[in-house]
Amino acid sequence: MIPIGGYFSLEINEGQELHGQALRLNAGRYALEYILKVRGYRKVYIPYYICDSALQPISRLGVPCEFYHINEQLEPAIELSPADDEAVLYVNYFRLKNRIASTFCYAY
Repeated sequence: MIPIGGYFSLEINEGQELHGQALRLNAGRYALEYILKVRGYRKVYIPYYICDSALQPISRLGVPCEFYHINEQLEPAIELSPADDEAVLYVNYFRLKNRIASTFCYAY
């Protein structure tokens, strides 16, 4: 999975495209919804410390979810071993956890 997050606006020339074949999604919640649809996940593990907007696509699609706790270091408090049809939503809080976040991500 490719990490997904917010973005800063880019100053590019009118008509210039950075990623010609990219999907144009205007919020992280829609990117999450797209990933859940395309990958067909049957369950998602979600941290309790999450904003409500991240829960909207999961609820909208009716994907079962299980919440997990995080510790004082903002890392999962339990070992997560999702099955192939399950996903872990890991939040890289304040971009402090790049090393941990990379263990939850894979490239297509």
